[in-house]
Amino acid sequence: MDVNQPWGHDENLKPEKPALNYKLNWLSSAGNINVSLPDYCKFTQMHLQGLLGKSKVFSASEFDMMHNGLPEFSFGWYSETDKKTNLNYSFHYGNPGTFLTKVYICKASNRAFIIFANVQSEEADKGLMLILDELKRKYNG
Repeated sequence: MDVNQPWGHDENLKPEKPALNYKLNWLSSAGNINVSLPDYCKFTQMHLQGLLGKSKVFSASEFDMMHNGLPEFSFGWYSETDKKTNLNYSFHYGNPGTFLTKVYICKASNRAFIIFANVQSEEADKGLMLILDELKRKYNG
């Protein structure tokens, strides 16, 4: 455990020191993993490239099969259509205890939005969704 890493906070804003005893959610294919922000951005870029059929790891048909294996859900990723813009988004939510992560990828506009918070609560989640809505409005019309 690296004590220099940011601490998360519970819904009462009580700091919780970094720990190795994460709850693993069976719906998350990799569970909770530690990754640097640059690596997470690279992972998201690679995911977008896969959605665009430009993956160096999987063919477009393999990526489509992985992403669309089940209706609107595959490997911890979901799909939805924004009612305001009619754009389709691939998205993932991560929440390893005291942090929140939301990743929305729009193949049509070749954009991805990654939002992190170091507090996990309903109010923080609502705030992240407000930020996401503004980003989608500003960059995807």
